[in-house]
Formats: sequence, C-alpha cells, structure tokens
Amino acid sequence: LVLHIFLLLTAMLLLAPFVAFAAAIIDITKPPYNAVSGGIIDNTRCIQQAIIDGSLRQELVLIPEGVFLSGSLFLESNLEIEFVGQVRGIPPPENWKKLNKSEANTTWESYPSIYDPDLEQIIGGFSHAALINGGRCLEVSNTPYDYGDQCLKWHKLTNITLTGTSSATHVNGSGQLWWNECDLIVKTAAPWASRQCPDTALFSSQRPKLVHLMHVDGVHIKKLNVCDSPFWNIVPQYSSNILVEQCTVFAPYDSPNTD
Repeated sequence: LVLHIFLLLTAMLLLAPFVAFAAAIIDITKPPYNAVSGGIIDNTRCIQQAIIDGSLRQELVLIPEGVFLSGSLFLESNLEIEFVGQVRGIPPPENWKKLNKSEANTTWESYPSIYDPDLEQIIGGFSHAALINGGRCLEVSNTPYDYGDQCLKWHKLTNITLTGTSSATHVNGSGQLWWNECDLIVKTAAPWASRQCPDTALFSSQRPKLVHLMHVDGVHIKKLNVCDSPFWNIVPQYSSNILVEQCTVFAPYDSPNTD
C-alpha cells in the first residue's frame, strides 16, 4: 500500500506541469448575472457586474454564444474577457445629432459623459463614453487650460485581456444608426471630404468610440472581431505595454471617420 501511494504521488508530480486546471469562469448568462441574448434586452448592468466580479476574483468573464445588447461598459484591472458571442451597442436616440447638451444628459444614459483629455477644455472636454472603456477620470480641474490633461485623479488600470474565440463578430457598435444622423452622409454626396460627420468636442454631438482604453498598463487584444463602430474602433490612449494581434475590423467603405 505504501509503495502504491508512493508511485501515485510520483506520477502526479511528474505529470503536474502538463495538467491544465480549469480556471473559474463567470458566464454572464448564469445567476446572479442572468444576461439575456437576442439583441433586445439591455444587459449593461448584468455585464458590468460580471466585469467587477471578474476583476475582484480574477476569474475569466465569458460572453457566450448569442447577441447581448449593452450600453457603455467600464473595465477593471486584472481582467480577462473571452468573447464567443457578441456585445452589441444600444442604438442611439432618434435625432441624436440635434440634441442639445441638457437633453443629452438625460437621454443618453446608455453612453454617459466621460472626460477626454484630447478635447478642447473650453467647450467641455467631455464626450460620450465608448462601448468598452478602460481607465477614466474621477476628478477634473475646475480651471482648465485650452488643451492637455486636466484630470486631477485618474482611475488607471493594469492587465486587461480581450480575446475572441470564435469566428463571430464580437463587438458590434450598431454604427449605421449613428451614421444616418450625420450631416451630409448620403450616397449622393460625391467628394469624400464633404461626407465627413461633423463631430465636435461638444458632449451632445460626438459619436462614441467602440473600444477606448485610456491609462491601461498591460493590454492584450487577440482575435477580436469588431464591426460598425459609430466612430473610431480600437483606441489605446495614454496606455503602455500594448499587444493587439489577429484582430479584424469591419466597416463599410462609406462609413464616416471609422478609423
């Protein structure tokens, strides 16, 4: 018996480096998150809570097969998200381009205001949050200069991994619904320059980005398929140690400024 136990322990030690232990997984469709596929129900709170828990417990967050409608999501440190299915952005309100700032603050709950240091401070310095966001400003100076980073307190992040593990589109910005409201974006407009959506730094008139990663140290984005961003697609900003590989970005040739 002693010999058998000794041989068993020896075998376990020899095989240990080759044994893959399954990491804990947070499936957004399982309790207590209960996200619903189908592209109709707003799953923002479900997915956001899964992100918070995944960061705290260092467990993988799984977006399973299906289409999950969501507004802005805010990542946290030490987080890995695996996309099998799709996160699709909530459509914009009707006539979004014509909303004034006060109306936008109450209408745009799905894409809240977020500080962007590259915008002119004299006219706000805030834009709508992206569908997927990295670090964010917690406190902004009350006496800003025209340009530059006027944030007094950043919530900075470390170690973010976003991985696609299927051939599906993993992040869909529902861009067409935003582009339709862009002035001069019509098929009959001939010169490319005349078909640019006239975005400004004003909160009510700038389309949200798709993946906007501000102040993240350690970013790995792999095999992520994204499409139809309202504005720019994958935007690392003031971040470091970034690896983006084998990703695919889809956008119609005539979509406005979807770099």
